[in-house]
Amino acid sequence: MQRALLLVSFVTACAQPVPTAAPAEPASGGEAEVAEAPPPPASNEPVCTSNGFMMYEASETAYASRTGLGVERFAELSTSHEKPLEECGLEPILIRLASMLCNDGSNPFQGNLGAAHRSRRGNVGPGGRCGAVVDLYAVPCPERTYDVFADLYFCPAGQSPR
Repeated sequence: MQRALLLVSFVTACAQPVPTAAPAEPASGGEAEVAEAPPPPASNEPVCTSNGFMMYEASETAYASRTGLGVERFAELSTSHEKPLEECGLEPILIRLASMLCNDGSNPFQGNLGAAHRSRRGNVGPGGRCGAVVDLYAVPCPERTYDVFADLYFCPAGQSPR
């Protein structure tokens, strides 16, 4: 029961709007003025926009250039909390892990999505280009164990993680 109340409290707190400006002191005899927030930095196209609780839509350009796209070997994949492997959903992440190769040409998961999923060590909090929760996978290859950070919430417009 306490966990349910804590979850409801957390969701309720997250749903509250965040104020962007504090009211200024009232001018002589007038109403309080609202100080405007500074304008966002100019950019041609945002990388992503939020479409709900921890769900993001990547721009077409960002999705087409997602981190890790086209990489076939774990040794060639450079990920971090700030620059995770990007896919739209758990299944695509697991497919990527189950199809990538170690330096000797082997795959530690032998194509098995369940084995790839069992290499998950947990989430490491918000990160990546959109600030979504990032997961960490420990991939055991003969040459070494690779830490693969993964953002499974990096989706094209109109698509949700699967």
